[in-house]
Amino acid sequence: MLTPDEIGRLRDFCDEWFGAADTDEMPASVFLRTPELARIPLREDVVALLKTVYGESYVLYPNFIVRKNLYVGWHIDPAFAGPDKRYVWKPGFLHFQCVIYLQDNDRELGGGLDVISGSHRPVLRFISGRSPFGYYGVQFARRLLMPRAKHTLRIRAGDLVIWHGRAVHRSTPMRRQTREAKYALFFSTGQRDRFATNQFLADMVGHRYQLKKGATQYSPRYAELPDLHYPDAFPPEMVESATKHSVEVVTL
Repeated sequence: MLTPDEIGRLRDFCDEWFGAADTDEMPASVFLRTPELARIPLREDVVALLKTVYGESYVLYPNFIVRKNLYVGWHIDPAFAGPDKRYVWKPGFLHFQCVIYLQDNDRELGGGLDVISGSHRPVLRFISGRSPFGYYGVQFARRLLMPRAKHTLRIRAGDLVIWHGRAVHRSTPMRRQTREAKYALFFSTGQRDRFATNQFLADMVGHRYQLKKGATQYSPRYAELPDLHYPDAFPPEMVESATKHSVEVVTL
């Protein structure tokens, strides 16, 4: 999706911004006021690709973020994990997380994404996310039945990767140290479904306080989301593109 020149300019911008910031996450407010970042989620080629799975229209969330040197093990994103997330296992549920990487993925140096093929589907008929124990049962069944389904994606700098919200994935591990920073540009999309949209927005804001290793941590990234109202907090170019392409930008 991105040319070498675009990748170079974005890497230079990220190097400068993260060099002055005390964080490894660039929040949506910064993303939206940076023209070269803000135009990416609604570029014609990005929209055209997403419409091949959603149809003529879909929703775009205010969940924009750039991450530096992020390495997370196997997981389902928090908005879709846990026994209380039964709505994500409904037959018609469709949500894609999207990321553009600013470097190649490498089995030794990392920089991209590993996935478990087919992990967005219930593994066994009786182990379903619609049951209270479904999520945990699915995780056990995946580990037991799909040990060979792990794949390191052959991602090149500038590629767009989309994955179903229920898919099990991880950051490709860095087995050998490198001085090159790893950057990834994330945004979230979904089908038009008022209930699922409201739940996803509420779950994101609910993560402004997270319990990690027994300690409560505050996340400015999620805390700012209620203040990002559409269209006021969005640059005119994004608003124009959303209208042109029939993409619904949803905010609280």
